[in-house]
Amino acid sequence: MAKRERAVKEPTKKQTALNRRERELQRRVLIGVGITGALVVIVLAVGLLQQLVLIPNSPVATVNGDTITTDRYQARVKYERALLVNQLAQYQQIQQQLDPNGSNNFFGSQIQQLQQQLSNPETLALNVLDNMVDEALIRQEAAKRNITVDPADVEKEVAKSFGYEPDATPTPIVTPATITSTQVVTTSAGVTETQVVSATVTPAPTPTPFTEAEYQRIYKETLDNISKSSGVTEAEFRTLTENRLLRTKLQDVVTADVPTTEEEIHARHILVKVAATATAEEKQKADEKIKAALERLKKGEPFDVVAKEVSEDSSAAQGGDLGWFGKGRMVAEFEDAAFKLEVNQISDIVTTQFGYHIIQVTEKDPARKLDDSTLASKKQQAFADFLTKLREASKIERSWNTSKIPPTPIGG
Repeated sequence: MAKRERAVKEPTKKQTALNRRERELQRRVLIGVGITGALVVIVLAVGLLQQLVLIPNSPVATVNGDTITTDRYQARVKYERALLVNQLAQYQQIQQQLDPNGSNNFFGSQIQQLQQQLSNPETLALNVLDNMVDEALIRQEAAKRNITVDPADVEKEVAKSFGYEPDATPTPIVTPATITSTQVVTTSAGVTETQVVSATVTPAPTPTPFTEAEYQRIYKETLDNISKSSGVTEAEFRTLTENRLLRTKLQDVVTADVPTTEEEIHARHILVKVAATATAEEKQKADEKIKAALERLKKGEPFDVVAKEVSEDSSAAQGGDLGWFGKGRMVAEFEDAAFKLEVNQISDIVTTQFGYHIIQVTEKDPARKLDDSTLASKKQQAFADFLTKLREASKIERSWNTSKIPPTPIGG
């Protein structure tokens, strides 16, 4: 049987044109998809570049041309936050052991202060930036003055911070020890004084110093934890130690000419308090009380006896004795009156924001040697003034905003 053949029709011109248009449309669609894909890849690449390179390396501040980058700043904020968390935990542990009833205000105030710092991430972040700016200024100023830190001193200080001091002579502690801390307060006489807060504990004997191998293990473990939690590298950790040593060296140079003596007087006073909200009647009673005290002194009664009976200041138990003090320690009205008195002279009534005073100077010394605490305080103030002038003379540009603050971990 003969095979049937089917005639194949040639496409018409219209069909050919339609086919051509379909192929062109498909080609354009493919090109569009390709372009869109390329754009997506570019956008993603730009985003990654922005997140991984541009933002981390963007300046949060420049100090005389030296840049503080965002990534290093954020790592430092995380590190400082972790230090505060650790300090808080330590104070809470000490309070629990030594002062479970919370009767010692020192521990409570320290804990409250640390909690406040941690509860305000913006203030903490700004403080960190201020510190980093100061560190840059100190490095620059130290370089100008050829002040350097020996790497061996950095190593020694780092090891010391971990409790590893191979050259130190260990002294076992077997008797009760006293933990002390100082806090500056202003008395009702306007006197700024340092009070010592103490707590006695009986610790175990000092353990045998650990070996260098153990120190290296603890050092590596700690630095690994710091790097993972904050991003602070080992080099940055050691630079922080170097910065502290540089600051001390620069401060020693800057404050070398701070006077070690000053004019001081030894005085005592009687205070009758007058509150800012006191009524006219209350003021009148206070006025009569201080005038009566002055009359007793004029009649020859001992100052300390009248002070113990009349004065409403904490110094009354000591006969009103305020000890030795120099200028700048008292409120202005009190200081002006006191430094004009001769030895053993009794003042008229002096009015200050605290109330009514009667002052007597018992000793004067035009060049009294400063105690270690006062001298250290004056040197710190002199260096703070130096840093203020250094900041004012420097070109400091800040690019800080709240987006620069790293996220706070869950739980603080």
